[in-house]
Amino acid sequence: MIGLFQEMGPCRSLVGGSDVEIFPESWNQVSNLLFIDQPVGTGFSFGDINISTTEQSTLNLYAFLQKFFEKFPKYSKMDFHIFGESFAGHYIPSIAKLIDENNILIKSNNLKAIPINLKSVGIGNGWIDPKIIYKSYPDFLEFNTYGPILNSSELVAMRSDLVECEQSVDNCYKTGNLTDCILAEQLCEFGDFNSHFVNTGLNAYDIRTLNTTKDTFPPNDYKLYLARPEIRTAIGVFKNYTDCIDDIYIRFILQGDLILHALFFDNFY
Repeated sequence: MIGLFQEMGPCRSLVGGSDVEIFPESWNQVSNLLFIDQPVGTGFSFGDINISTTEQSTLNLYAFLQKFFEKFPKYSKMDFHIFGESFAGHYIPSIAKLIDENNILIKSNNLKAIPINLKSVGIGNGWIDPKIIYKSYPDFLEFNTYGPILNSSELVAMRSDLVECEQSVDNCYKTGNLTDCILAEQLCEFGDFNSHFVNTGLNAYDIRTLNTTKDTFPPNDYKLYLARPEIRTAIGVFKNYTDCIDDIYIRFILQGDLILHALFFDNFY
């Protein structure tokens, strides 16, 4: 829904969520758009399955696409492109890999399913390989356009903590052990390494501002629009809209998915 109402969708919510207006630069000017709330439980999506890993999410998403193309067969003949951002750096390579593998099985008559004409993937600001991402943090905080965010001693300390973070990620990659990967998450994401930036109180989405500056975050107008009973009735949804669910995030963390899933991409790239 963030993509639909704030990025490339056909409409924008007005201030206060009173109505929507046409967005003339929407991608639907040149393509058919399908926005999906996933994993199950996020956005308007619901179901009886608790998703805890990218692999589970991928299987669920592929099953949905099969049902969608079964219901609307004309779209199954068209070229298919997958776009996403942030944690889609995990989701997109995973679903693209499964589509490619299953298309081969379908072609050889070893799987009865609808082939998906995948042509490209696009990932914006994606969480793909955490080791590469974590390594970039100190350099960005020192050499960004606006000047050093941390003083020299803090930068030295952060780079020192980075060594332990990188070693823990390497160990996770080497063993694939859940305990090792959860330890890497704790050290890199929730430990001393990341705390150097967190303690500044700056906004991760705009380091020029404090984390309490609301203007740097997407406005909630579209959420107010989606909360209106008549809108929910019109689009046929039966639950309140929520961007993210803490329970789902915790389940992914407890499965080491923040770090571990990078192993799944070895044969994709």
